[in-house]
Amino acid sequence: MEDDIDDQLLHAIENLPQHLRAAAQMHFVENNSYTEISQQLSITQANARKRVQLAREIIKKNRE
Repeated sequence: MEDDIDDQLLHAIENLPQHLRAAAQMHFVENNSYTEISQQLSITQANARKRVQLAREIIKKNRE
């Protein structure tokens, strides 16, 4: 069951718009902090949080 959830999450992340995909992958799969995401993507921490938030909303909406 957990593998199904992991596969569903990975599939959902793959279908995100490109500008959200990396932040979502780093947050949900790699468990990086917003600080780490912002540093690796050369964006602000606020932008990293916003990208993850938008990705979460899209994934949630697509599951309904």
